Amino acid sequence: MKHCYVTHRYGIHNAKPSPYCFMHIIEREKVNPHDVVYIGDNPKKDFVGIKPLGFKTIRVMTGQHRSIEMPKEYEADIRIESLAQLEDVLSG
Repeated sequence: MKHCYVTHRYGIHNAKPSPYCFMHIIEREKVNPHDVVYIGDNPKKDFVGIKPLGFKTIRVMTGQHRSIEMPKEYEADIRIESLAQLEDVLSG
């Protein structure tokens, strides 16, 4: 990992679901949103702000948010049951 972004450090108005930090990342790394995969677990905030911009999204179905069902715009592109599945999903 080259960099870590804690969204609250950029102000509460730039915290998720705001795409602010994600746009900063693509500018810094000189990549397109389609080149970035975001992995999260909370559909209430993790995917809604970046999915419309073309970021690839993966939801890990563990933890306190595992049973939450949300409308499609809040949901990740792919769901996995554990991080052990991540390599297969990314290579497939």
